[in-house]
Amino acid sequence: FKFTVEDSGIIAANNATVLVADIPASNGVIHIIDAVLSSCKPLSEVAAENGLTAYLSAIEANPSFLDLISEAGPPKTLFVPTNDAFAAVPGLADLDQDLLLEKHTVGNKLKYQNLLITADTRINTLADEFLTVDGRTGDVLVTPTVAGGPSTVITAELAPFAGHYLEDVGLFTCADVIHVVDKVFALDAQVPPPSPPPPPASPSPPPP
Repeated sequence: FKFTVEDSGIIAANNATVLVADIPASNGVIHIIDAVLSSCKPLSEVAAENGLTAYLSAIEANPSFLDLISEAGPPKTLFVPTNDAFAAVPGLADLDQDLLLEKHTVGNKLKYQNLLITADTRINTLADEFLTVDGRTGDVLVTPTVAGGPSTVITAELAPFAGHYLEDVGLFTCADVIHVVDKVFALDAQVPPPSPPPPPASPSPPPP
């Protein structure tokens, strides 16, 4: 937690103000504060503090996505591409940004250790489009990607992500997960259709 002392002498701890300080206790001191403390931070703060500025710009430009992931429900998993990954996508601004962000978001909690035991496992996203996850190589690989080939999880469980805000206690939940990946996932519309199978071989002519 971050403690600050203002010019007025008021002591603040994160988002709370110390109302009564230094109450003696048998094993230390007690400070009474006016809010519940939480170590969780909003998604925008986590992205900014970790230099994920391209993702930060995307979510700030699409408030409907932030509204979606803030809705009550189970914890979510966000796959967040690096700045270089976003820069490598041609025509990024022409894509449906909300749908692209949703393609990088899963509606339940996926711990890294569980992803490592997947084997070409299909996982649905908030875009209602599937990802394929494979952990058999010792890395977590995700397809499809815009650049082709798999996207690798390069930083797992980056930070506690504060998804839902509990109005009754003034506290963010701390159950959502962020994994940083090195390629942007492709929308279904960007994935070329599979090549048609080769035509069947012509039957051999009968022997003379």
